[in-house]
Amino acid sequence: MRSGHKIEPYVIQELDSYVYLVFGATIQDQSKSINIKSILDELEDKFELVGSQLFDFRLIWGYKHVYSALWHAEKAKISNNMISKSFSMEILLYLAGCRQIKKALDMLGVKSNSEKIIGVVVGENRKELPEAFQFLKNTIQFDADTSIIEQYDLKRKWLIEQLLKENYQYANTFSDVEIEKAQLEKVALLALNA
Repeated sequence: MRSGHKIEPYVIQELDSYVYLVFGATIQDQSKSINIKSILDELEDKFELVGSQLFDFRLIWGYKHVYSALWHAEKAKISNNMISKSFSMEILLYLAGCRQIKKALDMLGVKSNSEKIIGVVVGENRKELPEAFQFLKNTIQFDADTSIIEQYDLKRKWLIEQLLKENYQYANTFSDVEIEKAQLEKVALLALNA
């Protein structure tokens, strides 16, 4: 509590058409197998959501990266120009900056060794988003921590490896700002090519 206000374990942001709840989290029990697809399907059946998605935290470079991907995915949905069939998958593709679902899942999908995740829950209004977040928290059993979204020191190695694979030849010399620029560039280029 700061100044009498409760600090929420997530951030709610309204973009052009939808409202987004974004959170970071550490999974409590690594030995427990998590079926992400069935959990997200159940979440979307239980609440009136536009979409939802969970990601491994390693290749997500902060809030600008997340919100750029969300905004571009939203624009694609509104203009009926989506790459995929679902808005949740569209978010994944834009965040990964690629057109192939398998590649995007390989890059950002929650794996058995994913200790830290980033999640997005999307609604037409903010009414059900906190309840949907609580459902995910109870089902997956995680400790919410929004600082995970911008833990650049932990992500730098993975991001540089990924950028080198994607032919960013000087990625190993990139500053944090240059990594962010590369990630935002991939999102924007995907939108241009859609």
